[in-house]
Parts: sequence; structure tokens; C-alpha cells
Amino acid sequence: MKIALVGLPMAGKTTVFRLLFGEGVSDESRSYGLPEDHGRILVIEDPRLTHLAQVYESKKTTPIAFELMDTPAIDPKSEKERNRLFRMIQGCDLLVWIIGVFEEMMVSPMEQMDQIKSEIILRDLEILENRIDRLESSKRKLDRMEEQEIPILYRMKEALEQSSFPKSVYEPLDLEEKKRLGSYSLASILPQFVILNMDEPAYETNQDLVKQIQPFIQQNALDVLAVCGKLEMEINSLEEEERSGFMHELGVAEPFIQRFATKVMKHGNRISFFTSGREESRAWILEHGSTALQAAGEVHSDMERGFIRAEIIKYDDFKASGSEKSLKEKGLIKVVGKEHPIEDGDILHIRFNV
Repeated sequence: MKIALVGLPMAGKTTVFRLLFGEGVSDESRSYGLPEDHGRILVIEDPRLTHLAQVYESKKTTPIAFELMDTPAIDPKSEKERNRLFRMIQGCDLLVWIIGVFEEMMVSPMEQMDQIKSEIILRDLEILENRIDRLESSKRKLDRMEEQEIPILYRMKEALEQSSFPKSVYEPLDLEEKKRLGSYSLASILPQFVILNMDEPAYETNQDLVKQIQPFIQQNALDVLAVCGKLEMEINSLEEEERSGFMHELGVAEPFIQRFATKVMKHGNRISFFTSGREESRAWILEHGSTALQAAGEVHSDMERGFIRAEIIKYDDFKASGSEKSLKEKGLIKVVGKEHPIEDGDILHIRFNV
């Protein structure tokens, strides 16, 4: 998955970026100074995968990873930076809004969110209007797909003009229509969520702020993740025992990177499944609702082409049983066909022949 962090100047995108990757991340190793289609790879460790690798004594372990883009700050006064920002967003699967909540940030959280939303809407309106104009002024006869596209574009344009993201128009479309619209890189149809980057006083009362902004969050199908970025960076530098104590005092059960990954997978409509054996234990990202055949194709195109069946073990069953032999004795290895839906945490063994 390719993810972009967006926000106003001084909102703390760099703080969040460094919290995810570690304090030592330099500007040169971030997206700045690199080609604009490059980000930085964020590896997400999963204790389930670690356990599988230990049981199978795997030579190699490969967790899931995201490509993270730290974009230029949103600046309505600079058309050049605005265009650069949206070029970087092209091809992204998910947007994360970084909202600064601390004394030095002179713009309120609601104003920041309104501004981010406005920039996305203005940019997408421009794309839709240009596309509609090209289709309607075309001197050649439009094909069937282009004729069907025009009313969809108008409905999406109408939603944006009413200051609404056009997800209610986009989501019911069929795969072919979505693929066509996907080529326009509209930011307003992407899944998105908000990170409130807070100082300590604000974090202590973060539920009050979350309650205040909830109408905006619900209206725009967003979600909220609160973090005290600078404090969590300090906690991350401590030894494990001290770190656990401070995290407990802060009221967080797991490190920020894990909380971040959970939001990304949820709002990106993704799950993870596992393949495991002596050579490698690996986690894979898959769109929610995908079938065993699609999971096979994610692992290797030959597996999809020559798919025979899949053997599925639920991770919780595996952990409780401890071995495949015990699972077989209890009848907990399920043999399924190509249309079987894959669930988060499934362990797959694909049978295929090419």
C-alpha cells in the first residue's frame, strides 16, 4: 500500500514520520530530495508472523510493508507546491491528515481539516471539469464507456460543489467504471483518516477534542488516531521495561506504529494472511473480501493460474494447537475452493499445478 501524509505547515508531519521510522531519519532519506514517486518503506512487524516463523523454524521472515510519502505542506498561496503535492499523491491508496494540536500551531484543528478538505475538493473539481469539457467538446464520436462516464462525472462534480467527498457516487460503481475513474487520481475518493498530533496538555484531554470534531469526521467518513508525537518518541528511546511503564501511564496499549498500521489496514479495506514453511514465513496484504484464488495470485501468478485448492488454518487454532499434526487430528485444517473468502490471520497452503 502507498500512503501519503498531508498537512499544513508546522502541523508535525515530520514528527509523525520520525515516530514511525525512528528518530534518526534524516531529511535526505525521506521523500524530500528523492524522485517524487518515491517514498520510504515502513515495515510492520506482526507477533503472529514471528510465532509462525519460530514454530516452522523458517530461514526467512517477511512482514507486510507500506510505502509512506511525506509530502510538502499544503500552502494555498503556492500553486507550484500545491501541484507538487498532488503529483506525489497520484497513485496513493490512502491519505493520512496530520493535524497539529499544540500551542505553537496558530490554526485550530477544525480550520486545518477544513483547509485540507478544501484543497482536495478544488483540485478534484478541476480534474472533473477538464474531463467533462474534453468529452463534451470532442469532435469524434464517443464510445459507449465514455457516454456512460459523463453522467457519473457530473454526479461526482455536484457532490464536490456541495463540499462533499463523492464516495457515495463512486463506491456503487462496477470494477470497470472504478478502474476508469482511478486513472484520474482523484484524491477525494481515497480512504483517509486523521492523526491528531498533540502536545502533552492537549493529549490529556484528547477525548474532548475528538468529541468536538466528531460531526466533521462522520460527515466525511474519516476516523481519528490521537498521538503525543514528541513524548512517544522519547518513550521509544527507553529500555523495554521503562517503555512499558510509560506507555501504561500514557494510556496506550501498543506502540504508535502498530496503532497506525491497524488504522491503515481498516481504512484501506485490507487484511493480512500468512504463508509459512521451512524456507520462509511471510505476511501478505489482501483486499478485504478477496477469494482464495486472488490470494494465490498475490503469492505467485502460477499459483493463481494452476489453482487446485487451498488448505486454510485459522491463526488462533494454530496457536492453540501448536502444530499441524495436532490441527489435522482435530480436523481444523479446512480444504476450500477458489471462491472461498479469505479472512484476516488465515494461514494458507496453496495446491496448484502448472
